[in-house]
Amino acid sequence: KDKLTRKNLDMICANDVSGGQVFGQDHNALHLFWKHGEKALPQADKNTLADALVSEIMAHYRQ
Repeated sequence: KDKLTRKNLDMICANDVSGGQVFGQDHNALHLFWKHGEKALPQADKNTLADALVSEIMAHYRQ
């Protein structure tokens, strides 16, 4: 959340890379943060997760 404010971003996406669980894997999970909210995208294959991320970006862009 600090980086979101510091860089004056509209939205930022984070994933937990501790333990190397996302590198070289077919699945991941993301957490989105924006000025007045946040949303966790649950673990899924990376293509599904990318589609969900784009949908969230589009929903916020339209607001």
